[in-house]
Amino acid sequence: MLKTVQDWARANKLLFSLSAGGLILILILGIVTLVLKLNQSHTTPTSTKSSSQSTSLPTYPAPAVKFNSYQISDAAKALKVPDQVKQYLLRAHFSDSDVKAFSRAFGLNDYYLDESGQAVASNVSDVNNQGLMNFDKTTGFFSYRSYGLIQPSASSSGTINAAVSYLSDVGLTDPTIGCNHSYQQTTLPGVTFVECHRQWDKLGLPLVNLPGVLNIPENQTFTATRPGDVAEFSLLDPSIASVSAYGVLKPTDNGKSRPSDFNTVTVGLWGGTNIYSLSSNLRTIISSSVVTNLLTPDEALQAFKDQKAEVSLTLPTGQGSFDFAKAYPNNQALAQTATINKLYLVYLEKPHDQAQTDYSPYYLIQGTANLSSGYTVKFVQVLSAIKK
Repeated sequence: MLKTVQDWARANKLLFSLSAGGLILILILGIVTLVLKLNQSHTTPTSTKSSSQSTSLPTYPAPAVKFNSYQISDAAKALKVPDQVKQYLLRAHFSDSDVKAFSRAFGLNDYYLDESGQAVASNVSDVNNQGLMNFDKTTGFFSYRSYGLIQPSASSSGTINAAVSYLSDVGLTDPTIGCNHSYQQTTLPGVTFVECHRQWDKLGLPLVNLPGVLNIPENQTFTATRPGDVAEFSLLDPSIASVSAYGVLKPTDNGKSRPSDFNTVTVGLWGGTNIYSLSSNLRTIISSSVVTNLLTPDEALQAFKDQKAEVSLTLPTGQGSFDFAKAYPNNQALAQTATINKLYLVYLEKPHDQAQTDYSPYYLIQGTANLSSGYTVKFVQVLSAIKK
């Protein structure tokens, strides 16, 4: 018998996780974390050890990228900018009062901070409202697990409508969010998960994270997909079944991991309308305004040519692993000429453990370059689309 809220919470604690596509994606994520800290100086290579192995996995600072010139494809020159582009102000950092008020919407009445300083809210006394929530006060991301009998306040038919109704009950709705995907897990029979994302057409621009864009095969484009769609190169997850997107069964998506590492709210329901769980890594939008001083695509391309990229990521092309030191001697990615294949206007999502204060428009280029080291790399670079 668990005697205290803290004991009960530790026994049932739900943790956020971010799937990683093997060593390459782990490396990419490490690079982007370092690059986004633009004022951080370079460090010497270090190594980390697994608790179960004696071998070391080398880690490296992000290589400095320098392309002396650019060739621009016709496709990159063809970008059409929307008539209206918005900038969104986001909520970052949440007080204890904020979290307490939010958790009360879930029927949770006990509250404390765990060993890492994150918020834990729970209810162990009310049979109907038994549940546990872990809340990240920096980002606003949380996960909630119901152990009671929670249902949406409004009756509705279908699991997606029930999920939307419950999101409204707890204040997790805004005009940009759409709930268009559902699936089941073979490990949790009887539970259906409804997946919701901020829709790009409602935001006005695609919302992307740079490691994800860099990991897309050169012959594909991320704008051909919608939030929640499963990519061909997605990792496998044999437990995923009965996937549906926009009301259509997607058997080809079964057995593949869900694209829920950012911009996602997932509601689990059992018995059709009973809430099993709810997790969110959506940023909270406070307000929006129209950008009136936007760079034109031509101005952006010229800025890239003038070496004004704010973040640059590269990855050697081809299959298998590569020798980092050989690909990037002296921790540099140098090329005489780089080819810009595509130009996009996007919003950028920061790494999942970082606070974010806004969604501002950025120009993003994708391309390839032949490095002086002999390696061919694909690259992404971004710069602010707002005139300084």
